Order: sequence, then structure tokens, then C-alpha cells
Amino acid sequence: MKRATCLLSIFLLIGSYPAATQTQSHPVWKPAHFRNLVVGQSTTRQIIAELGRPKYVGKEDDTLTPMWTYEVQEPFPGFLYVYPLRGRLKGLTLGLKSSVGKDEVVRLYGTRYHIVRYDFDDCLGRGGTAPVYQSPNGQIERMEFPESGISVSLNGNQV
Repeated sequence: MKRATCLLSIFLLIGSYPAATQTQSHPVWKPAHFRNLVVGQSTTRQIIAELGRPKYVGKEDDTLTPMWTYEVQEPFPGFLYVYPLRGRLKGLTLGLKSSVGKDEVVRLYGTRYHIVRYDFDDCLGRGGTAPVYQSPNGQIERMEFPESGISVSLNGNQV
């Protein structure tokens, strides 16, 4: 009986550690929001109701993904690239008109972010695109806000 109690205690202790570690190293990503739009949930009708008619409708050069372009002033001045897929908002990308400091992003989105580095997998690339993978010495540096669904490209202290 003593042995069974001891094994159970060790199992419970061992079983409790990976969950805590896993939560810290692999944060749960939530869908990004822009105004009243939510990635994965908002419909194309809601996109048009919220943003109006796009300035440009076409496809991304490299991936041929459908893309709508809007000029926006928030959260920073630039071009908002909206990716609709099968009647829903698949994703958003903001192309800035001018660089923004990392501190401005922290002021806007908070301090709950991780700096993550990625590199290109050139073996699997097709023309102008290549998949990326997480790499401690990767050439791509990103500031990630998983709770907000936001990932920001960094170049030193500039976005």
C-alpha cells in the first residue's frame, strides 16, 4: 500500500509539471481583431460593411491568394491587406507607410509578447515563397502577441 501511494504521488507530481511548462512555451493563439472584424469568423459582407469597398481587389503575387486592399490610418497609417476565403476573413496584414518603433507597438498592444526567430526552408520553396520554421538563429525576427492574434515583423527596434 505504501508503494502504491508513493507511485501515485510521484505520478501526480510528474503529471503536473508538463502542463505548466507547456502553457508557458506554447501559448494559445486567439483570432486577431480589427475594428469589429474577427479573423476566421467575420464574413465578407461584414468586411464590406465595416471597411467599405476595397481600393484594390486581386491576388497576392507569390501565392495567388485572394486579397482586398484598404488604406487605413489605424492602428498605424498604411495599407490593410484583407484575405477572404470561402466567404470568411482568413487573415489580415498591415503594410506600414513608414516604420514604427517597437516601443509604439508595446504601448498599443501591451507587454505580453514573445520574441521569436524564424528562418526560411529553401528546400520547399516555390519561386518567390518559401515556408518558414522556428529557429533560434533565424534571420526573421517577430514580436508575437498570441492573446491578441498579432505577429509583428521586426528589424532591430523598428517594425
